Parts: sequence; C-alpha cells; structure tokens
Amino acid sequence: SMESALRNAFPRMGSGVYIARMLVERCMVEGIPILRYAKPPEWVHDNNRKAEAATWIADMLKPVIDGIPTFSRTVLGQDFGRSGDLSVIWVLQADSGKAWRTRFVLELRCIPFDVQQQILFFIMDNLPLLHHAKFDARGNGQGHAEAALQKYGLARVECVMATASWYAANFPAYKAAYEDKTIIVPKSEDIIADHRRVILVKGNPTMDEGRDKGSDGGWRHGDSAIAGLLAWAATKSEAAPIEFESLGRIRESAQTGDYAGNERFSRTEFMS
Repeated sequence: SMESALRNAFPRMGSGVYIARMLVERCMVEGIPILRYAKPPEWVHDNNRKAEAATWIADMLKPVIDGIPTFSRTVLGQDFGRSGDLSVIWVLQADSGKAWRTRFVLELRCIPFDVQQQILFFIMDNLPLLHHAKFDARGNGQGHAEAALQKYGLARVECVMATASWYAANFPAYKAAYEDKTIIVPKSEDIIADHRRVILVKGNPTMDEGRDKGSDGGWRHGDSAIAGLLAWAATKSEAAPIEFESLGRIRESAQTGDYAGNERFSRTEFMS
C-alpha cells in the first residue's frame, strides 16, 4: 500500500518517535567507552577463536572493567544478535543520587555463540557488585540467556521474553530516565539512531522495523536501545529476598552484596 511504502521510505517521519534525540543528547557525556568486536563469518570455524577472544578480552575489555569503581553496584542488559544483528551489552553503575552511569557499551558483530558466552561470563565474573542482569531471551538469544541463568542463578539473572506487553510495561520508566537525567550514556550518534527506532504504535512503544548504517559501516536497528532498556529494567530489580518453594530462601549478605548460592544452603534449608 501507499501508506506502507511511505512508512518504509520515511521510517522516522511524524510524531511516532518515542525517545527524541534531544532527550538522549542531554544525558550524553564524553569519555564513556563503546567497545566493538567484529569478525568475518568464517571465523566461526577458526580453531583459534577462543584464544584470540581471550587476547582481545585481556587487551581491550579487562582494562575498562578494571577502571570501574568498586564501591557501587552494577547491572547489565543484553540484546542478543548472532549474524544479522548486533549483540549489545550495556553496563550501568549506580552513581551519585538516583542516577545510573553507563560504564561501557559493548557491540559484538558476527561473533559465534561460544565466544559470546566466553565474553559475557568474563564480564559477569569481573563486574564489581553485580546486582542483576537481564537478557532478551527471544529466538537466538534464548540459549545465551539460559546459560547465564544456569551459571549465575535466578537472583542475578532474568531471561526476558521482550513482548509488546513487556515493552509497554518497561519503556515508560526508561524514557523517564532520560527525561529526569537519571541515566548517563555515551556520546554516540549510533545510540541516538537506535533510540529513534523506538516508536509509538497505537499508543504503545515498540521497535520500528527500519535499519540504520552505523559508524562501523554495518547495519543496526535499535539494538542498543533494547540493551539500554534491559539494563534500566535491571536497576529496578529487587535483589533479595527471593522465595523459592523448593529451596527455601536465597539471602543477600548485606556485607558483601553477594548472594547465597545453592552450594551454601544448609541441609535444613534444602529440606524445608
């Protein structure tokens, strides 16, 4: 139809944009790293890929994580992509007052499943005071999210089915973070473009189908907006206590911010 042809030609026309450029720009600061790791499709069967990734982690990722202050809790959101789309990991840390500061954004392009897990686990093992992580568990992301859930447990990880109703429930708080300047984000045209892909359809925020050519020359369509949304939702997660019918109670130690994992349950708690 003419209407859909016009919409495809001008995906950003009109008042449909949910998070305006100005809102995002006001929350941007210089100096927050955006890390990128990209490989050609054939790297998937390179037997040195894990060793190469370990070198990249040590050279590029570890110094950034080592520079994060250790006295304040962190959260993580990931929008998963394997081949066509970017995989974006967004890390926030509680800042002064009610604000959360982005510590880094990581964009993975065409990175195999096993290496994405290697990178994610390094991040989650090394972030200071990791409070919670949320993953988009639709489609290709399901196995990745499930592996994180199995390794870090229900208190730390949620596998999110990012449906229209989940967006409707969670996008308003994320937009409000930009309005209130309670989120601090990297200075980046890519991040602005991604957030302009969030549109209102029948009054509800959702992702536009369009794509943008990013600063790396590759295509993107809102990937960092979903990662940021998931990270923001993670800031709202209750840490503890969480009730489990079969396991009794998971406790958070006030002293360390650490969670009592299953291996630390006493026999009586297990049997209760």
